[in-house]
Amino acid sequence: MMSLHGKSWLFGSTGQAWTVVSGGAATTQAIPLPAGVVNMQSVSAEIAPTARPLVQFYDTSKSVYYAAFWDGAAFVNVTTLATQPGYGMRVHADGKERIYELDWQNVLSEYPTGGGAPIVRGALPVKMIAWNVGLDGTVYVLHEVDRPSVIHPGDTANVLMMMNLPHGSLTWSADTQVTSNEGWGYSTGVSFVIAQDGTFHIAYPLKYGSYYYRSKDGVNFEQLLPWDIVSKATMIDSSPVEGQDSVSGSGIGLLTATDYDHVVIVGGNGSSFYVVRNCTPYVGLNNTWPAERLATGQSSAMAADEHSMVSILTANGVRQDVSP
Repeated sequence: MMSLHGKSWLFGSTGQAWTVVSGGAATTQAIPLPAGVVNMQSVSAEIAPTARPLVQFYDTSKSVYYAAFWDGAAFVNVTTLATQPGYGMRVHADGKERIYELDWQNVLSEYPTGGGAPIVRGALPVKMIAWNVGLDGTVYVLHEVDRPSVIHPGDTANVLMMMNLPHGSLTWSADTQVTSNEGWGYSTGVSFVIAQDGTFHIAYPLKYGSYYYRSKDGVNFEQLLPWDIVSKATMIDSSPVEGQDSVSGSGIGLLTATDYDHVVIVGGNGSSFYVVRNCTPYVGLNNTWPAERLATGQSSAMAADEHSMVSILTANGVRQDVSP
């Protein structure tokens, strides 16, 4: 699914048709496929720094992956990727809509705007947890290092580090520490986005809560707690479940940020998704974020538009946030 300008496009299983959702109505239409593309499968999408979707997709007729931008009417800057990305979203873009790809061997390539041969930037020097690209083309990579625990002698503590590769350079920076924890590590799924204003946003869940970090400079990070063990969510779609429901136990399905202050996290636990927003009214001593609960089943189709308005495929259809 992808979203833009208050509309959402849900890709069909054939890769040749989609459902367009807008204003509470849904219509099925043929996808305006780029020239030479037969179908669009395994689609992933995110909002690029230029406030339009960057889409990664697979054409089964050619066994080729592509990336392109959606301008609301057509796919533009359609780029053939060098190799099969293998899993998830393996492309990001900078403020000039240069596309960056990590292949299955974690080799970084840059695709110039307007076409041309990719520029191979080399293999990542660390085992990547998450990565993204800044407005100026600087590539940022999160990775984990271990150190002896100072709280529990003999145990291991884990540190989440970030390093960067400036645009046009082949030399990686030194590490900057984002956060650390005592033996939990970061294998539960770290989400990392860079907002349209260039700020950094990182989130990951643990068993009874979630942790979120934001930074204006990529050096100094502030910690907030989107939800913890006592967080509750308001039920907002039809379901036999009534009242409120605990958010704890959720994983992160989507992290989206418009700017430093406007952030939305969608967390899921297999039967429900929770939309939590960094806004008032904050809850409890930890100032956890207000949350809404949707009974969704196993849906993984969700997207955010350029204003961080979220659309999610639920058991009752597509739930779509709209700007007031």
